[in-house]
Amino acid sequence: MSERQNQRLTEAETSVQGNLQCLDNTISSFFMNLPNEIIYMIIALVPRPWKHSLGSTCKFLSMLTKGELRTRLEGPDRTKFLTTLQKDVPNTYYCWCCARLRPLDPKHEWETQHHTGGTSDFKNSRWLPDIHHILHVQLPKNLFLFLSKANISFMEPYLVMNQHFLGPSHGLPLQSLERYEAFETVLELKECLKYRGQFRSYRRYMIQTDLEPCLGRKTQLPGKSLDTVPRGKDAWRFTFQMTPKIIDDKLYISRAYTVVGPWVSEEDLKRLIETMAVPLCSHLSCVASPLCCHQGSDVPKPRFPFIHARQLVYCVWADTREMIVQHADHGSCVLCSTDYETSLEQNKMVNEIKFQITTWHCLGSCRSPDDELWTHIVSSGDHPCLWASQITYVSDDGAQSPVHRYTPRRDTNFPSRFQDYTCLIPESYIGAVRRNFEAACSE
Repeated sequence: MSERQNQRLTEAETSVQGNLQCLDNTISSFFMNLPNEIIYMIIALVPRPWKHSLGSTCKFLSMLTKGELRTRLEGPDRTKFLTTLQKDVPNTYYCWCCARLRPLDPKHEWETQHHTGGTSDFKNSRWLPDIHHILHVQLPKNLFLFLSKANISFMEPYLVMNQHFLGPSHGLPLQSLERYEAFETVLELKECLKYRGQFRSYRRYMIQTDLEPCLGRKTQLPGKSLDTVPRGKDAWRFTFQMTPKIIDDKLYISRAYTVVGPWVSEEDLKRLIETMAVPLCSHLSCVASPLCCHQGSDVPKPRFPFIHARQLVYCVWADTREMIVQHADHGSCVLCSTDYETSLEQNKMVNEIKFQITTWHCLGSCRSPDDELWTHIVSSGDHPCLWASQITYVSDDGAQSPVHRYTPRRDTNFPSRFQDYTCLIPESYIGAVRRNFEAACSE
């Protein structure tokens, strides 16, 4: 490029910058030169959070909005103002618990932030599915600590998405949501603990495990160090891995629970799965219903709203004459944006059984605890017959019938199987969450 062309390019850039600066000054001076009455009329039409924002720009506007600034912002107005203000204040974040701006260190995870210990529960504050299980076998306390690793506080995805939308100084990196835990133990599966002899009440031994105490434990699981050593003889290895991804400005999470152990009978494996009752989401759990539950009684009715991946073990146990058998089953939750796959691999050559549960979740943009997708994920919900303004039943001929909120359970027009419903949340179309996640992984 010639010297003359370089000079013209420099003059053009200078001219553009001057015009833009002049334009900004013109707009600013035009507004400030308006009569006070006109400015008062404009301020009167502005929502309260933006009146406070306007009054913070300069002394002149602060005087004009003095009356508004005397009243303290509360509730949604305060939230709107502070969540907007945090965009202009690096190394801070809005705390949904105390409704204040708090200091943030982007280099540390959420658990080590200064204010983490003072953050109590608020509406939709935590994704911690309840675990309903029956104690067929004695499991170590490590297992419940292991399951508690899946707990997610809303502040974690909120700050991760803050960094995505606002920049590195406003949130936490995506890697802060990555988790990996593992441990080994020897289990006795041959005899049921609670159903010896005469069959007793089914519900009497249905236990709800509260994982809250597990969250405060400082016990460390072996984690990735187990990957470097072979599994011990007759030992069961439990592994949990969580992987996050941001796709189209929405947070997706994949979870994988893997149980590897020695070859056991079908009933022994059922007892283990039923006792673990791994939650797929807040609405579904993986259970197996071993025969010891039904001695002297009919098979108990399904427990709403938990999954009935009972067909998992009923159908997949293979003929032991085959040396290696694999089976996988998959489905979706109709109450939240969750897809899942369960697989069972029997390898008689190495005397090993591998059982795996993989789930995929769409948490949304996580801008507020009241966001639709996050709310569906964390709320326990109810059976579809009673829940749902957003659920339809699709019949074999393709016709869609709305499931009204107060449809009684005895209504035979709708199926009783949980998987026969179709959710109308776009992110929850069957398999959509999993397909989006796997497509992002393949890029």
